[in-house]
Amino acid sequence: MIQHDMLVTIVATIVLGVSAQVIGEKKQIPSIIFLLAFGVVAGPDVLNVVKPDLLGEGLFDFTALAVAIILFEGGLTLEIRNVRHVSRSVFNLITVGALVTWAGAAVATWLILDVSATTAILFGSLVIVTGPTVIGPLLRTVSLSRSLRTILKWEGILIDPVGAIIAVLVFGFILSEEPTLIGTLGGFLGRLLIGVVLGFVGGVVMTRLMRMKLGETLNNLVVFAFVFLIFGASELVIRESGIMSVTIAGIVLGNLGVPNLGNIRGFKEKLTVLLVSCLFVVLAAHLRLADIGSLGFRGVLVVVVLMLIVRPLNVWSSVREPTVTRGEKIFLGLIAPRGIVAAAVASLFSFTMQMHGLGDATLISSLTFLTIGVTVFVQGIWAAPLARLLNVGKSGTAGVLFLGGNGLTVALAKALQGARVPAAIMDSNQSNLFWAENNGIPTFRGDVLDPATWDDPEYGKYGAFTAATTNNELNSLACLAAAEQFDKDRVYQFRHTRGGVGQKFPLSMIKGNQHFDCALDISHISEELVQGRARLVSVPGEEVSREGLMPILGVKDDGVVFSTDRAVLGRAREVLAVDGISGGGH
Repeated sequence: MIQHDMLVTIVATIVLGVSAQVIGEKKQIPSIIFLLAFGVVAGPDVLNVVKPDLLGEGLFDFTALAVAIILFEGGLTLEIRNVRHVSRSVFNLITVGALVTWAGAAVATWLILDVSATTAILFGSLVIVTGPTVIGPLLRTVSLSRSLRTILKWEGILIDPVGAIIAVLVFGFILSEEPTLIGTLGGFLGRLLIGVVLGFVGGVVMTRLMRMKLGETLNNLVVFAFVFLIFGASELVIRESGIMSVTIAGIVLGNLGVPNLGNIRGFKEKLTVLLVSCLFVVLAAHLRLADIGSLGFRGVLVVVVLMLIVRPLNVWSSVREPTVTRGEKIFLGLIAPRGIVAAAVASLFSFTMQMHGLGDATLISSLTFLTIGVTVFVQGIWAAPLARLLNVGKSGTAGVLFLGGNGLTVALAKALQGARVPAAIMDSNQSNLFWAENNGIPTFRGDVLDPATWDDPEYGKYGAFTAATTNNELNSLACLAAAEQFDKDRVYQFRHTRGGVGQKFPLSMIKGNQHFDCALDISHISEELVQGRARLVSVPGEEVSREGLMPILGVKDDGVVFSTDRAVLGRAREVLAVDGISGGGH
């Protein structure tokens, strides 16, 4: 027979969790705020609709399995090639900066709350992470320079698995406390060794399974089951080694060139969203307001020190690139909201500490949730005004990324480089990129429709995207994909039409239903440019109406603008136009 209270708890958890995700998406606010709020309100302290105590020990098991999936997905994002290619600032933030945050948070907690050194060190390791789930909504709502957006985005993506591994290692050491130092080290190294070995072997086996060309649905289910298998096997061999194993397995799988890894990531992302939604409603309901209230002023002071002292120290010790301005450093130093990984891992550690009879278990989870709530809420409020105050919004001539290696894109890219605007060409066919490479134009080989393609942080150098292949459908789909990576008013496409004379490519901008039709005979222009019978010239914006010029784009202080609106181009610093053509029209 179904227990009424249990059924209500499960149904309410799912409905509230999904509702929080929907509201967060619509309001462009980190959903974790609504998840925590809904959980507290629905929990025993207020409405008593969600009753976590009914789950008993099952709450620990559910939390452990959910954390396994979350950390496995985090491991998938930690691609070695991305770590190699990220800017020095991002690399320093996830290495030197992580250590500064860990040490600073530990010292602050130890001094202010007068807790044991082990508790302080454990809490410090938990708040290393920020995370894309809280950084993503902030980047979508605050106008920031491209360099800032790139640093914040990649720090959030890469710090999750790095921070989780550090936290797991610290927790493993704490659990291995024995009467002697040798015994403690032995228990710690045993957990570490088992976790790494089983994780590596499991990742390799999963890679082999993915190459068996199973159907997409079955592929995803196999990975899902295998993650739980790795976690369970590791826990059976030695307790508290499972989360290390699944994190290592994710890293291995993400770096061994698995086909259709984008599909696996997509499935895991959806699964993670559902698990996180349910997990956080239950965990927030499990919290007691009295426990958080017992932290009092000193608990809030720890969070304030993290935001105003530890984070700025992190940034000023890590970000040394001359291209990052003082204002951008100050902004980075005041933005570091904590997210899902911190809360999930803290809750798991708290449950485990209670099972082992260790003190401060409640303090660890309460202080972590307090840190999440304050940092996400406060920094979410001050991010936009702070960006305006420090003048770190979008500025400068961000580069242009062209899709399609052909005569037109090569000519435009070369002209933009001559106007001191970075330009690159992207194509899935290497042969189409040879011409561009021979002309000194940066190139990217990749499938524009594969989400994994956009993981390369080098794309962060470019602020506009233009699809210019001869395939209309591909151009349209590419612009939809690019709109997730670029501002929508900086995504363009050439629409290919046939009729009249030759091939026509009206220029179309992806922004609502707004289209700028110029009916350029692009094949003719490309041929003229290639044969040297025409050239791209740079003229001041006010001269765009000169007879005989075909305007293509304008270079403005806030970026490149493709348009045939001469009023818009007239305000450009300079305009690239085709000179010496015959047969083009507009």
